[in-house]
Amino acid sequence: MKILIKRRFLIISIILLVFTSLTILSISLKQDSLNDITSNIANDININNVNNTKINKFIQNLDINNDDVINCISECSKKSNESDNKKINAVLEKILLESAKKPNIVEDFINLRIKEEAHTALWNIVFGKNNSENKKTLIEESSFLLQDLNELTGVKKILAALHQSLYPWVYHHHFSSLGDIIKSGNGKGIVMCVGNYHFRFARSAIDTLRYVVKTELPIEIFYNGEDDLSEEKRDILSKFPNIYLTDISTYFDNDVINLGGWAIKPFSILASRFEEVILMDADAVYIHDPAILFEDEGYIEKGTVFFRDRTLFSGSHPGSKWLKSWMVDPLPETKELRYWKEETSHEMESSTVVINKPKTILGLLTVCKLNEQKVRDDVVYKYVHGDKETFWIGFDMARQPYNMLPLPSVMVGELAVGEAGDDPDERQICGHVGHMSRDGKILFWNDHILKDKNDPKYENQLLRFEVYFIEDGEGEWPTFHCQNLNIEDKGKGNESGKEPTKFSKEERKILDEIINREKENHYLLPEKKSDKRKNKMLNL
Repeated sequence: MKILIKRRFLIISIILLVFTSLTILSISLKQDSLNDITSNIANDININNVNNTKINKFIQNLDINNDDVINCISECSKKSNESDNKKINAVLEKILLESAKKPNIVEDFINLRIKEEAHTALWNIVFGKNNSENKKTLIEESSFLLQDLNELTGVKKILAALHQSLYPWVYHHHFSSLGDIIKSGNGKGIVMCVGNYHFRFARSAIDTLRYVVKTELPIEIFYNGEDDLSEEKRDILSKFPNIYLTDISTYFDNDVINLGGWAIKPFSILASRFEEVILMDADAVYIHDPAILFEDEGYIEKGTVFFRDRTLFSGSHPGSKWLKSWMVDPLPETKELRYWKEETSHEMESSTVVINKPKTILGLLTVCKLNEQKVRDDVVYKYVHGDKETFWIGFDMARQPYNMLPLPSVMVGELAVGEAGDDPDERQICGHVGHMSRDGKILFWNDHILKDKNDPKYENQLLRFEVYFIEDGEGEWPTFHCQNLNIEDKGKGNESGKEPTKFSKEERKILDEIINREKENHYLLPEKKSDKRKNKMLNL
């Protein structure tokens, strides 16, 4: 019986959402009324009987039973008089309000999806769909989202209830309103999340950005409290030009989100001082100015750039089963994803994520929601690998179109024979997963310039950047850092039998400069004793 009640309540919620969307064209942005919405619903549901006694019973009873309410609407509303219809509208408002205020059950992603979709539908009624054009409106007229619900009416009351229920951790710490978040972001910039472990990679990556590819974008470094990144390391990073350091531990309600690990990344975008953000892992290495990502046609249209991960583990898997158990009618972008088609278990690679905050604020808030502590630990991270899939899942949940760059990943690195796996004669490429800009040029890779930063055998060895290999379907991976090329037999991952591609002269020059700066500055590798003696003699 409980399951039946729950299903029927979800059905009426969906009906309410549908009619909310249909009334957008007929409701003034300045004179929204919940009665307009609920009247449409009440008038369009098929009714056979009138039972005014039952209506009055539900209205008078403060503990309205959802199943009885649904029965009341379905039996009583069509032939009711105007007075009864007003009462029914009051019942519907109560359903919506109580549903919006009801605490979220972490595992109930069907209910979470419905709430997020309702939040977006009502948001679009109040603020319009184009948030980037309505930036001034968001700053000046969004304060009601935190207002006492008893002081609000109609659509704004339901929207505020949903907003407060979904995102209780956002406010009353660093930001006092949504307007604060929007107006605090200005210009374009790079965001990095850096702790003590990633400090050396970040130092090297910033050196490359500033002195090799020479980007002029400002860089904001987020760390999670005094113990996350030592004061000494902060001082070193602050000496680079146009750098800001920000302690994110004071920005949001940590009792709810408990920031740590991968989860910091979407929250750092939300907290950033920039309006347009390139979120970049500390171990990402760029060989061209990342500022070109702001010029991508998909970014200009949709306010995001997401990059595809390599294709791994095709077929149905726990993640896809979980996703399809609650995601209905996905966005067109999602229907085209390899993950949705079960062609891979890994869709997105989040070492770089580009976000226009005002334009995509609803998607970004939902991504952050999926990275709350209980949501990520009890559900999401059990089905996907960390934060990376939460970006497109969150955008879909918020009905926010997104731009997944339609290019395969690339493998950058060195040629090898039998380095990994059982076949000593296997031709391979060993290195790191990289990505191209839309024009097909290698733009960056993650895992930096060490051969394998997680393997003690290679932690002090630089990778030889000889070639790159553009993904051609699901490949063979003896280890996560080595791929079989399968050239002669045109096997898995290389049906065309293509050879890896050599870097261009321009790319080779940049790569050499990056390596030479490492050998000069020793950001990653310890300085050899012979080098120390040599440098000491030169300084005499």
